Amino acid sequence: MNRLLSPIVVCSLLFVFAGISRPQQATARNINWSGYSWWVRTSQGNPQGPGPNIFSDSAQNVFVDAGGDLHLKIVKNASNKWTAAEVDLNQSLGYGTYEWEVSSRYDQLATNVVGGLFTYLSPESVANQTGGKVGNGIADTPHEIDIEFTRAWGSANLYFTTHDGDVPAPSKNYYQPLNGDFTTHRFEWKPNSIHWQSFHGHVIGVANPANPIVEQRPGANNGTLADYLYTGPVVPKDLNEIPIINLWMSGDNVSTIGPTDGQEQELIIHSFKFTPLPPPVPGDYDGDGEVGAADFQKWRSSFGSTLDLAADGSENGIIDAADYTIWRNNFQGEMSALFRTATIPLSTVPEPAASITITCFAVWFLCWRR
Repeated sequence: MNRLLSPIVVCSLLFVFAGISRPQQATARNINWSGYSWWVRTSQGNPQGPGPNIFSDSAQNVFVDAGGDLHLKIVKNASNKWTAAEVDLNQSLGYGTYEWEVSSRYDQLATNVVGGLFTYLSPESVANQTGGKVGNGIADTPHEIDIEFTRAWGSANLYFTTHDGDVPAPSKNYYQPLNGDFTTHRFEWKPNSIHWQSFHGHVIGVANPANPIVEQRPGANNGTLADYLYTGPVVPKDLNEIPIINLWMSGDNVSTIGPTDGQEQELIIHSFKFTPLPPPVPGDYDGDGEVGAADFQKWRSSFGSTLDLAADGSENGIIDAADYTIWRNNFQGEMSALFRTATIPLSTVPEPAASITITCFAVWFLCWRR
């Protein structure tokens, strides 16, 4: 369900993002683009994170052209300071597929410039809503899913990342010079996975586009598609995160120094599309839309976990016997009657108890048949 956020909430999120406890005023410029209402970020002339940068809500920094494309620009303001740009959706969308069609050459941005397409909620807000803790060295406050365009952090120009500040960020990066202005970038966010992809051309809504972006640097990863499926613990929960698009500069004193090439910078976004996930299938723990032997294997391998919750069908925060029961009751494959006769005591672990042995044999049989 889409969750509309007021200007006050959006501004509060922005100031938390910037490391400030609360805004001085809850005013923000609004634009309508790609079927949604977006708030244009302003830092009121003060440097704020990321960067830090001075974010401006001026029409020079953010505008929608006559053709409907969104423009984000880094430009100098009247005080001769370089200013960055950001827009934030005024509603939370939740699990689903987020897609952006880009109409500018992100590979030609200045070296210290970063373009971002992402969802964000402050780690403090995640902790307050989930019981996690910031600074405990555990991945219990995942809060951000990123697609980023930059050459500021090495030889790549495209990054897929998810964040929890207490652990190293799972990330993949790629480099390919573009063959034109048009690209499409997306991630599918599920309760227990994130799947990123990038393509040449405008291909929003196309299931299997024919022209993926491909790693071009020499080495073992040469030829790797920009296609990354992550299923580890740093997958954010669906809370009140918001989609954000920004263009900013990495480094110190960037509002004075500016882009490394000394030129104005621009990121043009043609469109944005969100497709919600279909309703979940009870007992489908591997996310393939079916309840089968692989889902049992997923439950068994994560039994007792409070971090890997792909098989937490009961949504009680731990993989336990209740999740097995949900899987068993919804399994419709071969030998399903045998599965539904197998019960396990609440105190069991997935070791060779009689009922588990029966179930394991049945799973082995099904896998062997295939």
